[in-house]
Amino acid sequence: MKKAVVILVLTALVFSHAACAVVAYHYSAMLCDVAHNGTSAPASVAFLLLIPFLLVVFSLLIAAHVCYKKSRKGG
Repeated sequence: MKKAVVILVLTALVFSHAACAVVAYHYSAMLCDVAHNGTSAPASVAFLLLIPFLLVVFSLLIAAHVCYKKSRKGG
């Protein structure tokens, strides 16, 4: 059970770091599009990409917490 906790937490870390990279890339791309191509959407629209990443990260952390509690009880 402890291996499952470690794997879930590491996966959550990978997804959180991937979220930072994806949002940063799309934010900078949106800034460039606003400046050069004249798009009407603000660059802050890129932060909407965080929603699915946050759902995955929180669900992984909740699963890790449940596994940790089960391993502490001995079951």
